Amino acid sequence: PSPRLLKLGQICKPQQMDENNHKHVLRSVKIGEITVSLVAMDITLSTADVVVNAANTRSFMPMDGGVSGALRNACKPDKVVGAVKLFWDKEGKEHRDTVVPTTQAGVQESAGKLKQRGIKYIVHAVGPIWSDYQISEKVFTIVPPRIRLTVRRALMAASRVDAKSCTLPAISGGIFTHWRMGSDIKEREQLAAREAVLEAVFSWAQKHTGNTSLTSIELADLPRNQKGFIHFFVHAWDTLIATLEDQKEKEVSSSEGGGDKEPKDGAEEAPAVPTPVLVGQPATVPEQPKEVPTAHKL
Repeated sequence: PSPRLLKLGQICKPQQMDENNHKHVLRSVKIGEITVSLVAMDITLSTADVVVNAANTRSFMPMDGGVSGALRNACKPDKVVGAVKLFWDKEGKEHRDTVVPTTQAGVQESAGKLKQRGIKYIVHAVGPIWSDYQISEKVFTIVPPRIRLTVRRALMAASRVDAKSCTLPAISGGIFTHWRMGSDIKEREQLAAREAVLEAVFSWAQKHTGNTSLTSIELADLPRNQKGFIHFFVHAWDTLIATLEDQKEKEVSSSEGGGDKEPKDGAEEAPAVPTPVLVGQPATVPEQPKEVPTAHKL
């Protein structure tokens, strides 16, 4: 699933369940100076400097549901609906508006209970909407690249406000996926969204380590017993790591069999890919979830 090779660092030490934050770290890896973790948790209980919202163009709104509605409610008793957000275009120019364009990420100051927990900013990441496109295989070539762009901009926004830690949900991985009777299109899109988020986070961390304030990036989702889809994130994580390991083995095999050949222009150096580590596994998060779609039924 990854379009590029990633140079990953050392596996992090296993972490225990944080009862105060109701957080369970399932996977964790260090990429340069940045620790990337996959956690089963309620994102409103994050204590990171920045929490990313799976937003629409006008979040927060009174009718917001899902992650956006939960984060809005966590800002009570303060009023956060209709606030002006700060975002940057591709040239780095600042913009301030109540509306944030699709694939952009707008920064809003934290408020209410979120602020009391230590969260300084909310980054509204406006990912693409799967249901804006017709159901077809082509949608899997259109939406994931836009998710990756949205995630990169969200991380850059967190870096611009000097955040050291950031918690992200599954951007474009929720209710605005397709649904069709007798089809697994919804599950496939939810899984593809999480694959795209992971790919974007890993590549961004590799590119910006040492040049960003961020040292911790958490990917958060609810466990299945709370109607979450953390099992899709687990599957996406393990698949990505396995793919990178396979690419590494092929590179090594090719190098050993071909002697000291000069690499082609533009070719990337073979990465040092760590073995994934399972640092916690509650009963509600199986390592090989049965619900992960394996057949294509549009």
